[in-house]
Amino acid sequence: MTSIFSTMIRIDRIQLMTLTCLLVFGLTSEGLAQKGPAGPPPPPQSDPEKFLAELGGDLKMAVRVQAMSGEDAKAVWDAVSKLVGEDKEPNDEDAKENTGGHLWYAMRVPDGGDFRTLLRPEFIRRDIELVVDRLDLDDATAPIAESVLLDYEDAFETEASRFRELLELAANEVEIARLEPIFQAADASNQRALESRIADGMAERGVSDEKVRGTLDWIDSRMAGMRTRLAMLEPMVERRRERLADAGGDIDARAVIAAMNRMDQRRRELRTATVDSIATLVEPGMETSLEDLLDEIRIQHGMADSRMGGATTDIVAALGSIDAASYEAAGLATDEPEMLREIALSFDARTEARIRREKQALERSIEMSESGGEGDSRIRERLRNAATAELTAELAVRDAIIGRVDLIRARLEDVDPESAATFLDVARRTGFRA
Repeated sequence: MTSIFSTMIRIDRIQLMTLTCLLVFGLTSEGLAQKGPAGPPPPPQSDPEKFLAELGGDLKMAVRVQAMSGEDAKAVWDAVSKLVGEDKEPNDEDAKENTGGHLWYAMRVPDGGDFRTLLRPEFIRRDIELVVDRLDLDDATAPIAESVLLDYEDAFETEASRFRELLELAANEVEIARLEPIFQAADASNQRALESRIADGMAERGVSDEKVRGTLDWIDSRMAGMRTRLAMLEPMVERRRERLADAGGDIDARAVIAAMNRMDQRRRELRTATVDSIATLVEPGMETSLEDLLDEIRIQHGMADSRMGGATTDIVAALGSIDAASYEAAGLATDEPEMLREIALSFDARTEARIRREKQALERSIEMSESGGEGDSRIRERLRNAATAELTAELAVRDAIIGRVDLIRARLEDVDPESAATFLDVARRTGFRA
């Protein structure tokens, strides 16, 4: 098979002596007698874990006999794991990993390829009821608000789907390239050249013909198993090649970055257009209610997307638990909008910081893919700075919420300790879930 990694396998004399010693003394007679697993290996779809475990053994063998480098083997393993894992049903642990959890130690910066924030809509279907209720819309205007939000949802998903499709195609291209070293290692002509050199090296060291044959049989058996597993992967790889061909061939990495920037621009445009449309439904004198509504929506969405304890606190629900008389006596009716706006703005800052980090992570991934190494140090530095800014913004969200919770609790304790305890209980239950 033609390989983009088209270098031939070379084993110099020192490497050959090392390899010969390894094969002579490292393989027991029991190991030499092994011919691989009994019967054909399971297809990846039926038992992904077993398939990957056996492929891992193949890769270790290939590195051991210097049919591929350890770095190439790791790249192959990562690519195949992703390839096979795409059809795997997510379990509870996967779900917890994807949501980020709610504990303080779950705060982390994901690797490149995570666009959860960029692709998260700022309005969703369940916001319709909140909009209608907070703006006190009547039977004539409520359906219009519903239509506006549904139109936003459709438009956003259309834009996001285009970007996801391009990302998937680009990822497929990278995965296919990463699989090339294992196809090269399993190529019959390369195997024959490798076995010839191993046999010559072992003969020079006086190894018996029986051990030489046993070693070569072992290598041949493992290579045969690896080729069988590769044949099972070929339909998956071919489907990705076909998708790339249908999309016009190779994906330009810079086109992916341009698409990411377009997605960010469309995200902002759709939000502005939606807010402007809702504003036309607001009665004179209700403009402040619209601002408060938008703050509440941003808080609810931001809280659900938080990755550390405290930042998940549902302060709106906690405020709703306060007795009306105590609420008025504590002066919260006047100060609540300002408190919530402060928190909403901190969520806005975190959103922007996350999107900047997502962009920098993509550029870093592309740079590493193109350079075949660590890439430009300036790009690494920009990503580190963006990651630091994201974590700082997450901490700012937590501090803003906890600070407001503490202030509200202190005010309530002066007028109604029981309401203060209820408020704090709701805040703690939503903000520090195990």
